Amino acid sequence: MSMRRTIIAGAAILFVMIALPIACQNRTVSSAHPTTTPAAQFSVLSYNVEFNHGTPTATIDAIAAADADVVCLQECNADWEKSLRAPLAERYREMRFENPPANDPGGLAILSKLPIESFTKLPHGDRGWFPACLAIVATPVGRVQILNVHLRPLISDSGSKLKGYFTVESMHRGEIESLHKKLDATMPTVIIGDFNEGNDGKAIKWLIDRGYIDALPRFDAKTPTWHGSVYGVQTSYRDDHVLVSKSLAAVDAQVLKQGASDHYPVRATITAAAYHHP
Repeated sequence: MSMRRTIIAGAAILFVMIALPIACQNRTVSSAHPTTTPAAQFSVLSYNVEFNHGTPTATIDAIAAADADVVCLQECNADWEKSLRAPLAERYREMRFENPPANDPGGLAILSKLPIESFTKLPHGDRGWFPACLAIVATPVGRVQILNVHLRPLISDSGSKLKGYFTVESMHRGEIESLHKKLDATMPTVIIGDFNEGNDGKAIKWLIDRGYIDALPRFDAKTPTWHGSVYGVQTSYRDDHVLVSKSLAAVDAQVLKQGASDHYPVRATITAAAYHHP
C-alpha cells in the first residue's frame, strides 16, 4: 500500500471512530426528547336543557351523542333528573343535581365520567336570578375547577324583554365578578354555561380581560346557540360559552345542532396550555 493510501485509510478510520459515538449520542438525545408529546385532554359540554320541555328523548340522545367527559346542564330540575339518570347512568357514574325548589329555570347539574371531588352550590351573583355550581374534577390534566353558570336572562325587573335587552347585560359583569370571587385563583379553571350574552358581552369581556379564553369563537365565530321567538319574531343568539383560564387551552369547540331544547349543546376539548402549540 502506498503512503498516500495509508494516510487516506487512517483518516477514514479516525473519522469513523469520532463520528460513530456522536451519532449514537444524537440518537439517544432524540429518543429522550421526542418532537411531539401526547397531550392529555378532556372534553366538556354546556347544555341548557329548557326546564319545561316535555319531550326529553331527543335532548338525552344529544347528550349521549356528544359523549363529553363532563356535562354541565342549566335549567335542570327534578323532572329532568328522573329522565336523565337511568339512560345515562352507565355512561356517567358521577351525577350531581341542584334542583330548584319550584319548577323554574334555576336548576343545575353536572354529569361526569371523571371523579368529582367536590360539588358546591353558589348563590346567584350580584343582580342575578339563578345560582351557580362549582365542581372540582380530577381530569387527565390534573384537578380543575369547573364553574357552571346561568346568568340572568335579558328581562328587566318589571318583566320587560325589550327593556331587559338594553339593560340586563350591563348587570352580567357584576354577576360574574361576584361568582368569580368564589374561585381558587391558583387552580386551572373552566367557566361554562348559559351567559345570556354574545361573544362581546360584558361578563365575557370581564373574564377575557383577566386572561380567560372564550373557546367557541376561536373555532366558530357565528353559529347561534339559542333559537326561539321574541314577541312573535323568530330569532337566534349566541348565549352559551366555555371559557378557560390561562393554564388551559381549547383544542376544539363546536355548536352541536341537536336536541329538543331552545338551546344547542356546546362542546369543547381542553388540554393543559403547556401541551398546546397553535
